[in-house]
Amino acid sequence: MAAATVCQAANCSKPTQDGLPGFCSRACRRQSRKTPATAMPAQGAVFAPCSRSGCPCPASWNGQAGQHCCKRCQGGNPCGVATHMVPSAPSVTPSGPAPTATPTPAPGAVFAPCSRSGCPCPASWNGQAGQHCCKRCQGGNPCGVATHMVPSAPSVTPSGPAPTATPTPAPGAVFAPCSRSGCPCPASWNGQAGQHCCKRCQGGNPCGVATHMVPSAPSVTPSGPAPLAAGPGAFSKCARPGCRCAASYDGLPTSYCCKACRNGTPCSRNVHTVPQVQAGPSATSSNLCAAGCGRKTWNGKVGEFCGQTCRQKYSQLPPTLQLKDYAGIKAQANLWRLTVWPAAMGKGIFYGNRGLGDPSCPAMRKYEAGLAALGLTNTANSEFAWHGTRSAANVMSICWDNLDPQRRSGQAYGRGEYFSTNASVSDSYAGSTGYLILFLLLRGARNTACNGNYRVVDNPTDGRTMYCLPVGVVDYRANGDPKLKGAGNF
Repeated sequence: MAAATVCQAANCSKPTQDGLPGFCSRACRRQSRKTPATAMPAQGAVFAPCSRSGCPCPASWNGQAGQHCCKRCQGGNPCGVATHMVPSAPSVTPSGPAPTATPTPAPGAVFAPCSRSGCPCPASWNGQAGQHCCKRCQGGNPCGVATHMVPSAPSVTPSGPAPTATPTPAPGAVFAPCSRSGCPCPASWNGQAGQHCCKRCQGGNPCGVATHMVPSAPSVTPSGPAPLAAGPGAFSKCARPGCRCAASYDGLPTSYCCKACRNGTPCSRNVHTVPQVQAGPSATSSNLCAAGCGRKTWNGKVGEFCGQTCRQKYSQLPPTLQLKDYAGIKAQANLWRLTVWPAAMGKGIFYGNRGLGDPSCPAMRKYEAGLAALGLTNTANSEFAWHGTRSAANVMSICWDNLDPQRRSGQAYGRGEYFSTNASVSDSYAGSTGYLILFLLLRGARNTACNGNYRVVDNPTDGRTMYCLPVGVVDYRANGDPKLKGAGNF
């Protein structure tokens, strides 16, 4: 019959409770952690010191790296003197998989690293991919240093996915990197572009070190449409000013990258690098709503609408004009202001901008440069909106020179020049001038709607290219003709 295992506490010779190396009781365990050990390390014995910064103890409780010497140290109170000279339980197996006999891997051994992002341990507890190195890591606290060099239970078959053969890519293998900006991982979870390397990265916390060297599921087809091949000019960026995403959700210039962007919160990182749905030339011409909302038609046929709301709105739209038909644009602007003008603001008189049609008018030249930059030819992707300014001199200057991007202020809804489709809102910015400027806005990749009736147009800051045009002025306080400059005949 085998001899009983004796308690490891100093001056105690009682047998342990379960016959395994350890202590006979909790009292002995607590006492051993408070009292300096009488035993000195055996000759040649090497233990990892306490991991608590400032603690002088030369041995952690189990002799392994990344561990504290006692529970008091673990709770944040380092020992004042070197109390724990040797591990208090060097042969005791902590709760979790059993430790391996050697802290270094055998020659040629290959293990999957810990799956916890930020954990530097080169081996999971069983050596297989998708597993953590220990229960502490599994609970959300990654190891601070590389503690688990080899699997603690290499022969145990885990309940989970089969391991990958090697944590390094095969010769000639090419994977798309993680799409999270700032993440150094060279492979997304499935090796495809526009995907994250792990769920932690997907949630907004990039890996601190290159953890995912190869896809964790290279042969698994993710749920959802396959990513599109990225290429220069293959799709348009998100339409939200200030959003860093390189692609809108369907690749179209008037679409946002996600619902958060659409609701007014731009992405701070380049999260959406490729469109999430296919909307190429065939989709644009065959199954998108004729009203230009970007949604698919209800029956997938050409020239149809997504629903009754878009159909009714489209039926009320004025006829499409050429974007250099200044006489037609002025006439449409006057009709539009009659339909939206608030009754509480009284009657107004519309004065068309005489600079439109004058070749020397800077506002018109800058607007035509914007047309060329966006590749637009008609008013299908444009809308009218109001702009208020606090002096009559500013009204005249803006109608002749257009807005100055260098004079931006109060950019609450993003970078750009501010307008509103509600005249009452713009009136609050007009002060006592009694004039509101009526603008034509070019809707494209740099135009967005914020907070309902707000419009923000992110014009190039050099001021030579503008995506907005001062069409005319409405006098609603009987101030008279604003005397706009120009020799236009419209």
